[in-house]
Amino acid sequence: AGSNTLTLSDAQKAMVFNAEYYSSNNADLKAAFGTDEAKLYNHFLNFGIKEGRQGNAVFDIKYYLSAHEDLKTAYGTDYVRAMKHYLNFGYKEQRVTAKSVDLGTNFYAKINISGTNLNLSLSDTNVIAYGASSKPAQVWRFVRQSDGSYNIINQKTGQALDVEGSSSASGANVQIYQLDGTKAQKWYIYQTSGGYVLRAACSGGAVLDLAGGSKTSGTNIRQYTYNGTTAQKYSIVKVDYLDVVAPENLGDSFYAKITAVGN
Repeated sequence: AGSNTLTLSDAQKAMVFNAEYYSSNNADLKAAFGTDEAKLYNHFLNFGIKEGRQGNAVFDIKYYLSAHEDLKTAYGTDYVRAMKHYLNFGYKEQRVTAKSVDLGTNFYAKINISGTNLNLSLSDTNVIAYGASSKPAQVWRFVRQSDGSYNIINQKTGQALDVEGSSSASGANVQIYQLDGTKAQKWYIYQTSGGYVLRAACSGGAVLDLAGGSKTSGTNIRQYTYNGTTAQKYSIVKVDYLDVVAPENLGDSFYAKITAVGN
């Protein structure tokens, strides 16, 4: 009889499996295997994926099928074949892969790299990690889209968090660019232990990443294949609108009427 067991390259493994996530989100496996990556991965390949278990924060096989009617029709509950589709075709087609979190429809926040005193900030139009402050370059407006993604707009420039060239490649640079409605600016946010993971809709499985895991202020921000490290985990710290917008200087002395908007 044939076997549906997956044999994955290291790059493919990273796209669908993370030992920390798999253990912490499956109590039975945590009790049986603890944090033993080899045993957890062996379970995932031979049993977990066939059971429809989610292997990491950014790929959920059941959601992948439910979100795409053509795949649901083609594969039903054959999760192994469906995952093979994702690894060979789905990621290139930039298909939605997991349910993202809803943090609100329109709010301001700082994006802190978990475990550091660094926030997402700017160097001209490039996005970097920089020592935490309340400057507008470190404040972002999150606007939720109908597909569950977010446009994330920098308050210093009014430009959006963007994957350069709408690239799907691991290692592609992250910048700010005028809001244009492309997949390079649609960010899905996923909950995982230790923080949120952010993935652009144009990505082929890569997520927002602190280059090299360096905790040095000024380190570049890019997208990189999901690996579950702290370099890819973020705290989204909401701030009050009045703390973001600088007061306008209307003049030193003048007369005016104050009316409610719409009156």
